[in-house]
Amino acid sequence: MEQRYNTRSPAVKRLMREAMELREPTFMYFAQPLEDNLFEWHFTIRGPEGTEFEGGFYHGRIILPSEYPMKPPSIILMTPNGRFSLHQKICLSASSYHPELWQPSWSIRTVLLAIIGFMPTEGVGAVGSLDCPTVERRRLAKRSLEWKCEVCAVPNRELLSSGTEEGVQKKAMEEAADIVSQMAFKARSEAEVQQQKKALSQQQKPQQQQQQQQQQEKEKEPQKKQGDQQDTDEVVDSGKVSEDVSPATPPVTSSPTDQSDEATAAGEVGGAREDPETQLRQRPQQTSVVSPSPLTSPSEPAPSGPPGGFSLFLIVLLLICIFILVARRLIIMCL
Repeated sequence: MEQRYNTRSPAVKRLMREAMELREPTFMYFAQPLEDNLFEWHFTIRGPEGTEFEGGFYHGRIILPSEYPMKPPSIILMTPNGRFSLHQKICLSASSYHPELWQPSWSIRTVLLAIIGFMPTEGVGAVGSLDCPTVERRRLAKRSLEWKCEVCAVPNRELLSSGTEEGVQKKAMEEAADIVSQMAFKARSEAEVQQQKKALSQQQKPQQQQQQQQQQEKEKEPQKKQGDQQDTDEVVDSGKVSEDVSPATPPVTSSPTDQSDEATAAGEVGGAREDPETQLRQRPQQTSVVSPSPLTSPSEPAPSGPPGGFSLFLIVLLLICIFILVARRLIIMCL
């Protein structure tokens, strides 16, 4: 077997040493690896005295990981016993279900003693635990003597030593009880530590949430300021665009025609107060210059003869209306 495995591996070295230590069966237990697999062991244990398992022989398998002894093994019972389920991994403090409780100083011998010590205890809902009546467990203990493993092909009653000194057996039982108490104490301590961590995390959770909210608010403040600044810039830019688009209103300048119309109107108003003879004397002296209308082409000659004051007023009013309409149309087209 040494030629098939790397002897420099810590797991291989450890398992070979333990196989040498356990090569002889004892009164309470016996375990050896398979011929073709150093990481799978078959074991047989004797039921503890003074319990419903007394007189029984129980066969099972131990599957060891390649990281052994840094990681715990898996334990599988094969003989009907009324305490553990068959052909499935069971939950013990020294099994793969509790790697946090495993200690590298523990060995396969420790695992065997732990199984013996845990058999008379209650499963309390653990994985792979059974709660059969005491009568059924005693019946299974008697039948276990003739049970035979298909791989080992040897009855259980032939796998353990038939006799031993009473002191050795008592010492093994005390050691098994001590291992169980240590594992139970460690399990309770680990459970208390987990509960304390959970309570502490629950206390710190509101503080963490408050800190996260404050951090989120701090992160949002620059974004909010940046958004406000963008809105302000958009408003300013829209104001500039409206100023550029809207055309400047041309200043209204009075033409000579308008000035003459105003003078004529003023003369008419003033003439209403003067003597009619004075008005007749001044009327032939008034001359008015009429600017060419934008509606008439420059080539057409201007009408001769001085029009009346009222006609000039209507013409000026019409020109102003046309100018306003044209300016309004231009403004609408620009917008």
